[in-house]
Amino acid sequence: MPTYATMKSATRGTSMDARELENITLISRSIWSEKTQAIRSAQSALAGSILSKAISDEKVLVQTARGLLQQANQSVKPVVAQEHLNAPFFRLFAEERFLLVALHRARWSYRRLSEVLEETQTRIQEIAWNARIFLAQHQISSQPKKRLLHPTASTHCDVSCPEFIIQRPWPQRFLDDEMAHQERLFILSRLEKCPGCREVLQRCKAVYYAANAGLPDSSVESISGEPFDALKEVWARADRIRNPWQVSFYESLKRFFSKRDVQLATILLLILL
Repeated sequence: MPTYATMKSATRGTSMDARELENITLISRSIWSEKTQAIRSAQSALAGSILSKAISDEKVLVQTARGLLQQANQSVKPVVAQEHLNAPFFRLFAEERFLLVALHRARWSYRRLSEVLEETQTRIQEIAWNARIFLAQHQISSQPKKRLLHPTASTHCDVSCPEFIIQRPWPQRFLDDEMAHQERLFILSRLEKCPGCREVLQRCKAVYYAANAGLPDSSVESISGEPFDALKEVWARADRIRNPWQVSFYESLKRFFSKRDVQLATILLLILL
């Protein structure tokens, strides 16, 4: 299993790759519970972001995710199929489902999520924590003799400890890998010295991992196959449009001779020769 840092670094760059296309598919399936509609929406949103002339892969990702949410909010048909309504995950709002899958599965940054939802990063943390608490409660309550201990400030902490804000506790940023280097070193130092900080982190970890367990399947099998190949084709065509100079000589010839008027002119020239 890849480490947290490895998965996080895989999506920090600006280069679009198969992993990001998989992420778009996963995110679409978090919004639309029905697989066929999710794939169709992903293709439509990706094509729409390309037609909007997004100038970078990062902009394409942001606009595609934003397009998926707009489709869901404007849809006249149910976004969640009747048979999925009993699943706690699909009782969350579309924006909350998007945030959880984007954070846990795609490992998208707060900065990117802030751009997609057009909210502050502080607000992103609050929405994510509220959704995690809801999902964790349902996940843990389904297990016999288990209950969720709500994270609160520990009585063992003092003024040297990081401030605990109940709407967006600091361990969430720690677990989401959203702390700057110096702040992370400070937190690691406090965790080594302070039992109160360790207690706070453990309680938040329980919420974090219980919420993670309540997310839909993210196996490769669940997003592979013909629909995903179609999504890759949408991106490949868009890349050729945006970066025509990167098309190979063979591909350029193939596209040139696929035009009807070129074919007719070629046939006529051969006849004359």
